[in-house]
Amino acid sequence: MRKSGRILGLRRVLRSELLTSPPAILADTDTAGPRLFLVPIVIFLVSWGLMTHGKPSVTGDGPHYLMVTQSLVADGDLDVANNYAADEGRLFGADGLGPGHFMQATPDGRHLPVHDIGLSILVLPAYRVARAVAPLVPAPVLKRFRMPPGLFVYSVVCLFMLLITCLAWWFVARALREYLSGGMVALVVLVIALAPPLIANGSAVFPEVLALLVVALVVAKCYGREKLPLPMLLFAIGCLPWFHRKFVAVAAGLLVLLVLQNRDDWRRHLGRRSIEVLSLAVLPTALLLVWTYWIWGSLGGPLTEGHVPLSLSTFIIGGPGIFFDREFGVVPWAPAILLLPLAWALAGKRGLPLLVPALLIYVPNAAHDQWWGGWGPVGRFLVPEAPLAALAVALAPVSALPRTLLRFLVCCQVLMTAWVWQHPRVLWNFGDGHNRLLESLPYGHLLQHALPSYPTDPAAWMVGCLWLAATAVGSVVAFRRIKRHSSMRVSG
Repeated sequence: MRKSGRILGLRRVLRSELLTSPPAILADTDTAGPRLFLVPIVIFLVSWGLMTHGKPSVTGDGPHYLMVTQSLVADGDLDVANNYAADEGRLFGADGLGPGHFMQATPDGRHLPVHDIGLSILVLPAYRVARAVAPLVPAPVLKRFRMPPGLFVYSVVCLFMLLITCLAWWFVARALREYLSGGMVALVVLVIALAPPLIANGSAVFPEVLALLVVALVVAKCYGREKLPLPMLLFAIGCLPWFHRKFVAVAAGLLVLLVLQNRDDWRRHLGRRSIEVLSLAVLPTALLLVWTYWIWGSLGGPLTEGHVPLSLSTFIIGGPGIFFDREFGVVPWAPAILLLPLAWALAGKRGLPLLVPALLIYVPNAAHDQWWGGWGPVGRFLVPEAPLAALAVALAPVSALPRTLLRFLVCCQVLMTAWVWQHPRVLWNFGDGHNRLLESLPYGHLLQHALPSYPTDPAAWMVGCLWLAATAVGSVVAFRRIKRHSSMRVSG
């Protein structure tokens, strides 16, 4: 009897430990590795299938990034005036593409792109390959897929971006297997990576895809077993602003996360080589500022000419709107995100360092004049947050999450992904306050009217605050109940 009582007591303690803090390793890394290799393959195949249902849209910022790439290939310079004038957008499916506000004259008379050039340089190899292969594809094959040669080139570049996305999720999955079983890792990664906002943005020609990869590498270094060289990561972080200067804040947050989670590495490298190692993160950003001042005569460049596109008044709208707006918000398309505040709280101290880069991604983008991300798939600005969110879920004791609510939200998420996979155009916003997914559902108009529409309704901020408050209160109540049940089980 004593022996059985001790065994029961041991079981209670072990169960309470699983509810309060997950063990360091729950998966057998020798067997989980091959299975997890299927995760990026599934992401690639599902995303590629979505691209066949809705051809890559040669609109928004993407084709203008490629016009810079075309100028580098054709002229070896960044002056894109002659490329726009010659309608070279037709070479990648953007016939009649005009410069609009994407080109601006410099003080010395050149016409350069207003965007940073990192992404245009990154996709250059894929663009050259696509341009070389496009004439070799038989016309009947292109016609069968309703794809002219220019759109084929753009599609190849989109596939290149998708490969970067899949690589990022591969590193995230390898980090998560330290805390979850292989099946749970696959479930968490696929639910997040295949959510409608992420599946649509994963193959888009936008700088957020590269930021997703860098965040995933830092997550793998800090929380997984990846033996990624610290100098390499520092250089990758330092280069982020070359893809978009708004990533300066993200880079600072990732640097803080690296310092907090890799103290031994820092002690080893920050001896006599401290200046040399830190320069790998600082020097690329410093060079960007010097280059910008030399070209434009200011540190901010053309995107900040006249005013800085960040403000507190915009954050008051964009803060809740980036989540709860019925058309531009992430929650209507990815309802499982409502569990993130609770998961992050349950992650405890181990999840606190993740909040540094997470907030430095969220706050500047929510305070931006175009917090909705411009015309394109919703949720683009929050794409780099995804690896941090996945890790917060992994650090939380999954068994402690409300199972009924968890299953309901995951089922909604899967159904939304399946519907959007078949009708991907519904993700593209028009600023008219309509959510075309909800409109297609039975009684979906009721939920649509329960969500705010900031572009069309002056009183939307009040509804958004109600949603924000309800999410916060619900998370706090659930957190306290879980903690109370955990303490009762330990004492029992």
